[in-house]
Amino acid sequence: METVRRPAEGREIELVRAAKEAACKARCTYSHFPVGAAIMLDDGRIVSGFNCESPAFTCGICAERMAIYTAVNEFDLHPHDAILIAVWGRTEDPISPCGLCRQVMWDILGPETPVILSDCNDMVLRTTVRELLPLGFKDEDLA
Repeated sequence: METVRRPAEGREIELVRAAKEAACKARCTYSHFPVGAAIMLDDGRIVSGFNCESPAFTCGICAERMAIYTAVNEFDLHPHDAILIAVWGRTEDPISPCGLCRQVMWDILGPETPVILSDCNDMVLRTTVRELLPLGFKDEDLA
């Protein structure tokens, strides 16, 4: 993982912007903490998601999983179809996905997928799903 925050560059700019725009749609009545995520597919399409909360807290969904499940539904997403995922939060430091989202990213995007972690100043850290979840569950772990 990068250890220095830096401005987004290249295609990261478009993806961070899409994640930030998705966060504007967040339904975060309880936490007041909007988060957006955006996935760039191998054909250049971008799929986004935002966090959506419920008073029954476990019924909510994080932005990362909403974006991933939307891509699965709309574009039959498989590992290696996504070339990059960005996560944006209204934070002073780049935001990082929760453990549940990290495992779903491993399962559906694949462990080598690059991840852009961004903050409210559009500074980023670049990492991979594997670096976020070094010991992710694999299919053979469940056999």
